[in-house]
Amino acid sequence: MTSKQHLVLAEDPKSSPGASSGNGSGNGGLINHRLKELERRMDSVEGKIDNLNTTTTEIKTKLENLASKNFVSTTLVVTVILIILSLVGHIFLNSMGS
Repeated sequence: MTSKQHLVLAEDPKSSPGASSGNGSGNGGLINHRLKELERRMDSVEGKIDNLNTTTTEIKTKLENLASKNFVSTTLVVTVILIILSLVGHIFLNSMGS
């Protein structure tokens, strides 16, 4: 018996180990194993995507209650103007006292 006689094609459902019928519906076989593994991995990926969608929705909901970019920039400008006016007023009052 040569080494080529021991080789089996993976696409041939009749020659797959544990195959019970010609349509590849056996509970053994390389194709069935790979399909089950692929299905398990896809279920895992789908679960992670669902979890990611839920998390993204929660983040968006929480961000809606936070200050907008316009509000933050306006507050920053007003604060800087108040700091500058305070410094100028401080210098002015110190110069009048001497």
